[in-house]
Amino acid sequence: MKLLRAAATSLLILTLTLLFSSEAFAKGRGGSRDRVREQVKWEAVPEPVQATITEKADGGKIIGIEKETRRGEVTYEAEVRRTNGKVISIEVAESGKLITVEEETSVVDEGS
Repeated sequence: MKLLRAAATSLLILTLTLLFSSEAFAKGRGGSRDRVREQVKWEAVPEPVQATITEKADGGKIIGIEKETRRGEVTYEAEVRRTNGKVISIEVAESGKLITVEEETSVVDEGS
């Protein structure tokens, strides 16, 4: 009986250890619990971010904007359709500092 009780206790300890360590691992590796994304309107975007997006959009049309909060840091990502039809993604820090500009590989056909 003592052997069975010891085995059950060990199994319980192992299960709890795995449960808590996997939770900590997920949080430390950018798990979904510390990352929040939401669609926002242009009016809700800080002025420094608006200025950077407007400059990098170069006359293109803003398709949508997402605000992302990850581990307390806020960034904004705008999808922009340029005048040549190509879609780019502009990521900007809350301070207005440009993080990345990525161009999509396909051309958007406005007739479709």
